[in-house]
Amino acid sequence: MNAESAFPVLAEKAVLWRRDDHTLLRLHGKDAVSWFQTQTTNDVAALEAGQGCKSALLDRTGRVLALFSCHRWQDECWIILPKAQAPTLFSRVESHVISEEVFLEDTGGGPQFSLEGPRAAAVLLALMDGNPYDKLAELPDAPFSFTPMTLLGVETLVFRMAETGHDGFLLVSDPEAAEDFWHKLARAMAAQGGAILNESERRIAVLESGLPVPDPAQAHYLPGETPWEPLVVSRDKGCYLGQEVVARMRAYGRPKQCMTGLLWEGDAKPPESPGTHLYADGAKAGVLGETFFSATLGTWASWAWMGRNHREPGQIFLFTDAHGDTVHGRAKVADLPLASVETRLERSRRLYDEAQALFEADAADREDAVVELLRGALLLNSADGEIAETLGVVLHRHRRTEEAVRVMRHLARLRPDSVMAHANLSVFYAALGRIAEAEEEKALAEQLDTRHALDSRAARRQAEEERQRLRAEAESRIGMFLEVLDIDPDDPMALSGMGGAQEQLERWAEAADYFRRAVAAQPDLSMAWLKLGRCLERLTDTDGARAAYAEGIRHASQKGDFMPLREMERRMAGLAET
Repeated sequence: MNAESAFPVLAEKAVLWRRDDHTLLRLHGKDAVSWFQTQTTNDVAALEAGQGCKSALLDRTGRVLALFSCHRWQDECWIILPKAQAPTLFSRVESHVISEEVFLEDTGGGPQFSLEGPRAAAVLLALMDGNPYDKLAELPDAPFSFTPMTLLGVETLVFRMAETGHDGFLLVSDPEAAEDFWHKLARAMAAQGGAILNESERRIAVLESGLPVPDPAQAHYLPGETPWEPLVVSRDKGCYLGQEVVARMRAYGRPKQCMTGLLWEGDAKPPESPGTHLYADGAKAGVLGETFFSATLGTWASWAWMGRNHREPGQIFLFTDAHGDTVHGRAKVADLPLASVETRLERSRRLYDEAQALFEADAADREDAVVELLRGALLLNSADGEIAETLGVVLHRHRRTEEAVRVMRHLARLRPDSVMAHANLSVFYAALGRIAEAEEEKALAEQLDTRHALDSRAARRQAEEERQRLRAEAESRIGMFLEVLDIDPDDPMALSGMGGAQEQLERWAEAADYFRRAVAAQPDLSMAWLKLGRCLERLTDTDGARAAYAEGIRHASQKGDFMPLREMERRMAGLAET
């Protein structure tokens, strides 16, 4: 399958590929978790069994040595990473384990299989025996979480993780069974209308809609110079090697380089050699990473390490070599990922909204598309009780009450205290003539309804107490910031802090004024721009909010503040839709 035909399948259905270049390491021993906590950028000690996160290993200068996902299983850490980076972890264990009981072993390095796309969950359920609604709750839900499952008769570790930005799962089986499992998966994918990508197609899919991961052996970089820094670095955990550099950059720094996308104009093929130096108007602009043709975007595209003055999204440059003799081409700077992809929760909500609109227009309850849309929404977000309840009600109205019961049982497992789950089950059982079960569910619903009424009163009282506590805390902070501003009226941190306290008190106009003064004193305060725009939205000053976000995005891009940058971009897009 070529790229042009494969990527629509990824966008609407599901694709499968195998990774022969990754392995799974097992870190174990009674001190394994506590020791690993001191070595990595993310909070692995906070993970519960079955949870996971993205993390990195740094050197003393904060440079990335290895990037991996870490998954907690009891007192062990399971680490998935490229095989080429595994020696780095073994070396760290050898050099930094002193008296702790810590052991690292490779589990065999067999192939791993990625199943990605909005229909990935549906494909996975089709590989399992039994009622799909019963199995739905068994799928790992949170990013990087995992669970052992039996798929096609093979014991498999199923991780909720993807490389492309779409929903997806990584499947890891016993290396000895992996080849047979791969052939079974390929046949199942064909039956489900999916596609199998080769290594070249997989790489382009990742470059288009995912976040590229530079090889640490080929490029020296800090986490803060990449768009995946918020996923990899914890703001709260204790010390680890390289932390001081990471914290200093986050607090004060403007990285000299940042990973940025480039969209090339015209049909001419741009330079493809990684490491090619890019110059614009005689000044060095950046260094090329990877170049590829994007069938989705219809143009040549690259990611590159761009300097401070050449990485603002929307800027267009004519790139040449150092002397201007060789013209590489004209390209527009773009955020990564290059291609916008709905998150699974966004897609789930869209399908649900479409189903609701169709359902309201379907007075005769004959439109099967409503059921299909709701099923798709629930597969993408099995924890959404509203979707499950709506699907159950629609199925019952379509006289598919047996399936409606299975859906509502899923909701009851998901939310044992849901009044509506048990009330609906009572109605459905009665319609099927199962009177004893209907009466039992009705009694449960009545008990829960009484309990909820009592809990609701207590919750309102607690919410009011918490609101009063936060207001008192904000008033106290205002006094502290006023003392600072009496000494220096233009102190940007005090102005920003005062704005935050006023925002907490819902004094939107006063907060906006302080945030304006803060960014006037220090224009690169990305969070202050974000909060200014947020306050102006509250004041229904849409034009002012857009202007604040646009200026904030410009400064955040130059500074490399990816978290406020993404949030401002999201809010700006939301304002564009209104």
